[in-house]
Amino acid sequence: MSFNSALANSIKRKPWLANIVKRVYKSRTLNNWPPFQKWILARCAVLDARMHSTPQSVTLETVLTCNAKCKMCAHSENRMTGEMSMELFEKLCDGIKNMGLDHVALSIYGEPFVDKHWMDRIRYVRRRNLTYDFFTNGSLLRQEQLEEMFALGGWKYVNFSINGFTSQVYEQLMPPLKRDVVYENVEMFLKRKLLLGNGYPTTSITCVQTKENFHERNDILKYWKSKDGVNFVVFADCSDWLSEVENISAENRNKYLTMNTWLPPCRSIWENIYVYYDGRVAPCCMDPVGRNLIIGNANRETLSEIFMGDPLVKLRTMHKNNSRFNHSVCGRCRVASQWLMN
Repeated sequence: MSFNSALANSIKRKPWLANIVKRVYKSRTLNNWPPFQKWILARCAVLDARMHSTPQSVTLETVLTCNAKCKMCAHSENRMTGEMSMELFEKLCDGIKNMGLDHVALSIYGEPFVDKHWMDRIRYVRRRNLTYDFFTNGSLLRQEQLEEMFALGGWKYVNFSINGFTSQVYEQLMPPLKRDVVYENVEMFLKRKLLLGNGYPTTSITCVQTKENFHERNDILKYWKSKDGVNFVVFADCSDWLSEVENISAENRNKYLTMNTWLPPCRSIWENIYVYYDGRVAPCCMDPVGRNLIIGNANRETLSEIFMGDPLVKLRTMHKNNSRFNHSVCGRCRVASQWLMN
């Protein structure tokens, strides 16, 4: 593990420290300071000059449908459904392997276990000798599925989204899920993981911080840190998804840089691609509803062609030249891309 990775993991294990680092990094004073801007633009130029012809990571939206309407999620106000065909999924896994990558992420906005093809997808991923990870709310975990997933191997990471400690807060934020069912499911998973004894998958419990659950952070942290098999407990920032989720109050939008703050280049466009369930491809995951930031279509192009294609090259040039604010989508996004540790 590199020094930067070790440092990032160390900060991640201390939520209080992570909050301090994020608060400083997002501050208007720092971001509007010309030497800081110059330093980030220089790092961006180096990344651009050294970039490879393939992305560092590929994320597939196996399913857009979700069984929850979490208050901090775009699903709370929008009907968002869809399922990737097995034909496209297999084509994408083949392409990922042919690019020389050995890992694939299997979730963007949907709940993976809603997908009726979920286990078929896992089996195909493993036949291609790919490892995988995904995010889940944990409500639909079934022991027989977990048993097969553990047996197939290659499951490197899982993130459980748990946004409350008491039933009252959890069920207010994640309707119609039931707190006790989810907690029992995750603990079932942890017991099975410990029986295997190999430490995988690396397991995170993530809580999106809102005014409704802020007072429960210590309870969530204490409870899940006490569970063997949990590697990280993370308190994530809340976003209003390009202002596309209206019920997220201003005090909950703490993921954003404030207005009148410099917008740094977004490093995701040099490193990642995200394939939606219908084959459209995006360079980031911050446009869940409109899906206007499209750089290609995996039904017609290879992932390598899309990653080095004209739409993404032009977008990188705009960011590299300190013109992100002029872009119709990127200019509305207030997320501060992380440039400090890589």
